[in-house]
Amino acid sequence: MKKKVLIVVPSNKGTIALCSLNVYTALRKVENIVVKCVVIHKYSDGFKEFEDCEWCVDYVSSGIQRFREAIRQFIWLKKIKKNFVPDITISTLFSCSTINVFTGGGDFKIGIFHSPHQQVKPLGMFVYLSTLLIYNIVYPFLDKLYCVSNEVKRSILESFPFISSKKVEVVYNIHDTDRISTLSVESLNDEEKKIFKNPVVLYCGRLDRNKAPERLLRAFGESNLLQNSYHLVYIGTDTDHLWDGLDTMAARMGITENVHYLGVRKNPYKYMRMAKVLVSCSFSEGLPGVLIESLFLNTPVISTNSSEGVWEILNCVEKYNPRLKGYYIAEDGIITSNTGDSEIDVFNLKWALEYIDLLKYENLPFRFAHNVLPENVVQKFII
Repeated sequence: MKKKVLIVVPSNKGTIALCSLNVYTALRKVENIVVKCVVIHKYSDGFKEFEDCEWCVDYVSSGIQRFREAIRQFIWLKKIKKNFVPDITISTLFSCSTINVFTGGGDFKIGIFHSPHQQVKPLGMFVYLSTLLIYNIVYPFLDKLYCVSNEVKRSILESFPFISSKKVEVVYNIHDTDRISTLSVESLNDEEKKIFKNPVVLYCGRLDRNKAPERLLRAFGESNLLQNSYHLVYIGTDTDHLWDGLDTMAARMGITENVHYLGVRKNPYKYMRMAKVLVSCSFSEGLPGVLIESLFLNTPVISTNSSEGVWEILNCVEKYNPRLKGYYIAEDGIITSNTGDSEIDVFNLKWALEYIDLLKYENLPFRFAHNVLPENVVQKFII
């Protein structure tokens, strides 16, 4: 008899949706299992691969409405489990894992955790305390907690004694290398070609306060890259409405013509392939997928010291230094300080940008790649 696997995805767009899609795609290629994927929040501009999946709501709730929607989601998933009768249910974000546990059933429940729980602190004390409560009283009932980096695993084991250490494992996010390669060779439009005929520093991700896009803008503006006709390109959703401020900052620095915001792009890979370097300048991360995707396309990376996961990706985790005050040069790129002192951190980002400009990276030795290939990861989800 074929095993039945149910995947519960928070939405059909964004980073977690892509991670979920990669799990879904990999599982569909496995023989002797039946896979069903369901989506909680459906957006009109989401990944087309989720089009045929059942979904619960087509909007994002807030306030008291959020509590009402949580009940609705519980009833919805309970009904799906009753009809499908899964052997395994995989929830790809902690909010989905909460519903996964509450709906009960005899299925083997796997939750995927993408970042340390401390990352929700900036959202306010109520959200943080609610998160701690859920970790303590709900997630011990998961059968497996798959963490996308060693740091995420450690944050759970050190903070929540009610969660059995035997249940907690590091399972890296699957990356669909065939899809990345195929999309990377798509053509740019005429305006984009004008920009990318120059060397480009690429920022790819949400414009939010945690990802700190202003740090990169300052470093770029203070560097000598403008002398070499460099351009800085931002791609991603302006979640925290930061672009107007960044645009004003660029104007104040006199570099407006060299700084561009392309908005949301469904295919970021064609820009990654063309860029001189991709930069992640976040305060906190789990396992930054954009670094992995960029390195697959042979584009070097610069990252602030936002997590141990960065060191894992760059194959230097044995050198991990959470208190890095300068920079660390790895085979595939550079890790710079993340001290919270903006002057120090921007200076080190500036140094890294100028250093990368001097080098020619060819055939990057991306040694971490085997950890995220579908064929090496997918069996972890078939218990």
